[in-house]
Amino acid sequence: MTCTQPAIKLAILGACLASPVACGGTDGSGTSGTTTDGGTSDGGTSDGGTGGVDCATLDLDTCASTAACAVMVAGMLEWPDTGGTACFTVGPNEAVGCETAGLDCGAVNVYATASSTDACYLFPSVCVPDGWIDCKPDPETIGECP
Repeated sequence: MTCTQPAIKLAILGACLASPVACGGTDGSGTSGTTTDGGTSDGGTSDGGTGGVDCATLDLDTCASTAACAVMVAGMLEWPDTGGTACFTVGPNEAVGCETAGLDCGAVNVYATASSTDACYLFPSVCVPDGWIDCKPDPETIGECP
């Protein structure tokens, strides 16, 4: 998880405050949670505990079969024809990326998309694939369908 991605910085802020070591802060003992290679300096390995595997670069099948990694899931936003009412529904969760297993991502819903022209997804946590950007619908003009 990257706590410096500007597009989702506010959503991640809560997770960073809850777990400062995971976001490059300290745990009160002076131990930092970030090293220059992305691993940890507080007892973890220099590769973040993945055994040298960069989970974010794996395809979904390889991710699912790699013990140090976990498949990220999210529901795609769907825009039904409601007769003029602007609203969305959230489709079933589907595999969208790969992350290091065991990350403390915080149970905060986050909307993100791979690019401004791709579908928007609702993630059940603040962990989203690297490079994805915020796509939260404007709550004043559109909401979840009843």
